[in-house]
Amino acid sequence: MPAQGAALVEIALAEGDLPAAWQAAGTYGAGHRWRELAAASAEAMPRESADLSRPWLEDELRYADTQKYRPNADTLLVMRNLYVRAGAEADFVEYVAGIRSRFGRRPSLMKELARRGL
Repeated sequence: MPAQGAALVEIALAEGDLPAAWQAAGTYGAGHRWRELAAASAEAMPRESADLSRPWLEDELRYADTQKYRPNADTLLVMRNLYVRAGAEADFVEYVAGIRSRFGRRPSLMKELARRGL
C-alpha cells in the first residue's frame, strides 16, 4: 500500500490539492513522497509537515552510523523551525530530549546535536 499512497500523494500534489494529498497519506501512507508532502505543507501546516520527518528519522537512528548524524541533525533543525512556527517548540524540545535519552551512548550523535544547538 505505501506505493499506492505515494502515487496518490504525487498526483494530488501535482494537481495542487493538498487536502487530497494528506487524505491519501493518512489512508495509505505517503511512502517515498513524504518529503514532497512535507515541503508542500510547510507553510500551511508546519507541525504536520515536521511530523512527517519523524518515521524517517527514527529509521535513520535505528542503527549507529556516524555518517548519518549530520543529515539527521539537519532534519532536526528543519523540524525545529517548523515546530516554532506552529507554536509547539516545547513539543520539539521534548522530542529531542527523547532522542538524547535513547541514544545518549552515541557520543558522535550527541556531539552533532550539541554543535547544532539541539
